[in-house]
Amino acid sequence: MTQTKGYKGFYISLWDIVQWPVDKTKLNSKQIADTISQYSAVISNAPNQGNSMLEITKQQWVESLAVASSFADPKFCWTTPEMRDYANEWIGEIAAHLDGHVDTGVGTDTASLFIDISVFRDITTVFVRPYFVPSDHSNTIGHQRVQRQDQQRDYTLMEEGGTEGSKGSGSPYKGSGQSDDARWRNNPQCIATFSWALDHLCDEAITDAISSILPVVLALVEDHECQAKLWGLRLATQLLGRSKWVEFMRKSGIASVVDKSVSACLLYRSDGESIAADLLASAFEAAIASAHILYNDPNKPTYSQGWWRLVDKVVSNEMYVSDNIAASTVLCKQIGILCGPLGYAIARYLRPLVGILSQGLHSPVHLSQDICNLHLTIVQQLAVLVDTCPPRVHVYGSEIMAALAYSWASSSMQNRVKTKDNIVGLDELQRRIIDIVCRLGRICPEITQTCIDRLCVSRPKVFQQWALENKRLENKPN
Repeated sequence: MTQTKGYKGFYISLWDIVQWPVDKTKLNSKQIADTISQYSAVISNAPNQGNSMLEITKQQWVESLAVASSFADPKFCWTTPEMRDYANEWIGEIAAHLDGHVDTGVGTDTASLFIDISVFRDITTVFVRPYFVPSDHSNTIGHQRVQRQDQQRDYTLMEEGGTEGSKGSGSPYKGSGQSDDARWRNNPQCIATFSWALDHLCDEAITDAISSILPVVLALVEDHECQAKLWGLRLATQLLGRSKWVEFMRKSGIASVVDKSVSACLLYRSDGESIAADLLASAFEAAIASAHILYNDPNKPTYSQGWWRLVDKVVSNEMYVSDNIAASTVLCKQIGILCGPLGYAIARYLRPLVGILSQGLHSPVHLSQDICNLHLTIVQQLAVLVDTCPPRVHVYGSEIMAALAYSWASSSMQNRVKTKDNIVGLDELQRRIIDIVCRLGRICPEITQTCIDRLCVSRPKVFQQWALENKRLENKPN
């Protein structure tokens, strides 16, 4: 059985190597990828010595699947393309030895691979649960790792003269303001493993697996760390986004439980720094996913109320994200998404929504690519808003035309030559602006014509194309 021990030693050596907080500069990604690539040689070593492949037990195949999957998910920053390629090859090899428990789908692509409930439970019991809640499985790898980390932390505290409450506490975070169930911080790989297992769990197993899924998702969503919330929100979206689970999520009340936790995240956090925009985007994505489950019948009074609540979150966040271009882009994108389920009912918030979009267009688009991307997003959302409730848009026609004029002038040729950066998308931006001007010309022709006449008087060279397009529209037969 020496070869079994060798294979187990190989995959265990790849566990616990990502530390919190995750710092890619301290990870030797190339070395990790090279180590993962050796999986085939380690597996094939047993037959070369006259031993049977049966020496590697099903449990060890499952354990190695858990380890390999922690490097296969692109949503986690410590993975690299090379690392993911080797990890997916390894997963394919493991799947071949778990016949009957893993559906490999079509071809060799592991994206179509699905695991059954027994494999999911084995993975979460050994590599996930011990890091989130106290486990009765004291012989599992996760529990053993946690125990060793606890003992090392307690010894360090005693050496440094730690408090009485911190000695022998059984938790590496006692006395430091962290909760006892946050042991996952010592090994964030367990979250990547859980994410992969949830993503590849077969649809039929959700009712049996939910007791293992929900505590992990809620623990991360409700954590105070921005990175933990980001992971939790993505997991919540994974959970709510499986179309075959929708009815179960609604009737069981699980969607309501998740929605309550997610709603608390719908506020921009400036302390999120580099991931603040991603955190806001993930929060809205999860909230919209839960709203599609909870508010799916337009004939019920709760339908509009539920979706209006999300529009209100967009409006209330505007004052917090105004200085962050990436976060402003994320916030504006939600407007077009919410126009879909609400339709004309979004007109209730038309005044503040037009204000948010108009304000964003008053930034100098020629200064950076990020600002150009923001303008492209805003103009796209304006087009959706105009098409969704045209009878009300004419009230704000002058305001919209003024904002479009500012963006157009900022993206004009005379401003382009002033910047050294090669900004992509300015021509596309002007094309979209012309498109909205033409739409407004059909909805509120008098306001549009008046605005164009004034602009052509003040800056004839810049807005000459507007006049030509509007003239073409007037001459076009109905």
